[in-house]
Amino acid sequence: MTGRFAGHAANSLDPWLQLDPNNFAADDNFHPNAAGYRAYASALLGAVSSVQPAAP
Repeated sequence: MTGRFAGHAANSLDPWLQLDPNNFAADDNFHPNAAGYRAYASALLGAVSSVQPAAP
């Protein structure tokens, strides 16, 4: 995930992490925003779809 988030840090031009500079104690600071969650979902779906089910 580190590679996917490169260039999208909090307070970057295209952030995928939330940061409220007026409230550093905000509960959602440093949590993904919608774009960040899409990046996580894409990575997880890619990993899951490449896994073959175990034989019974």
